[in-house]
Amino acid sequence: MLEVDKYRLRILKTYSIMVEYDGTPHRSNVPSSVGAETFKQWKARVLGPDVTNVVVLAPWNPPSQTKMRTIQGWSNLHWPKLIAAEVASKKNLERERAVGEETERVRKSYDDFSADTLHDLVASMESELHPAAKEFLIQQLAKESTLDTRDLVHSLIQLYNGALRELRTHQNGAQPKDN
Repeated sequence: MLEVDKYRLRILKTYSIMVEYDGTPHRSNVPSSVGAETFKQWKARVLGPDVTNVVVLAPWNPPSQTKMRTIQGWSNLHWPKLIAAEVASKKNLERERAVGEETERVRKSYDDFSADTLHDLVASMESELHPAAKEFLIQQLAKESTLDTRDLVHSLIQLYNGALRELRTHQNGAQPKDN
């Protein structure tokens, strides 16, 4: 959005009026309201000497015989469309933030899981589990009521990798290496 249009938007937010003008305001921030100020004083203070043809845009009822192209010509302003685009952009940012927060909440819900879930799995596989695996899982269950998925999977991968190394070393008849 052009700076001049951003300034018009700031005027709308500060004074609740829409204005159209030619030129560039002498300020970047819109000053707050001053009591008993005339329109002439307001133009000089808010817009400055380089701005001309200042028009306050307000609802109006054109005469019945006025041609529509004339009304469109008088009303065809670029910056109100930019304001609408900025409002839509802010809504999109709010939606993106909400989606991001929900995504993070869902992601966090998978970071931990109930120890009861692991307990049920261990119970259902108890007869198939190797004593070392059963011991490891019992140790994990004794820690907390919720388990950190990342830590548990990391531990399982490390132990599985160590067991595979040990098996390979044993199959090759060599002594295990300390890693």
